[in-house]
Amino acid sequence: KGARVTRSDFKKFCEANVGSWTGKVTSVISETSVGKKGEAATYYWQTRLTDDGKAMELKGVGPKATDRALFYYDAAARKIRATGVSSKGIVNQATIHRQGDKKWFRHTLQTAADGTTSEFRSVLTFSEKGKTLTIVINGKNADGTAMKQTNVWRQIGN
Repeated sequence: KGARVTRSDFKKFCEANVGSWTGKVTSVISETSVGKKGEAATYYWQTRLTDDGKAMELKGVGPKATDRALFYYDAAARKIRATGVSSKGIVNQATIHRQGDKKWFRHTLQTAADGTTSEFRSVLTFSEKGKTLTIVINGKNADGTAMKQTNVWRQIGN
């Protein structure tokens, strides 16, 4: 919670994420925009910097929903923040900070359309060449059950 980042950290985070990505995800967190719980679904997302370079936009497409997110540097709090919404009404609020050269830590609070909430802690690891992103998600679902999910994404374009 006390981790701080710099604008330079934000720039590095964006550089690692910008482009087009795909992955086959098996959801264990019942996030309907990714697919049914326990079933694999192919998902695509693309990120780009805003024209002024002060934020990064994400557009995602899953088999049953679309997602939009905005990542930005909160200079007062010295944190990278992200707000995302899906066409299913899921809202994610996240903070992100570095954990070494190729790893990032993400804390997410998720609210479903029915008002139930979940909390996740994720470690995002970029491969040495930056073409693979592995995200290990730990947390509790809205019903309080513990879960762990690993997503592997491949960069398919810049």
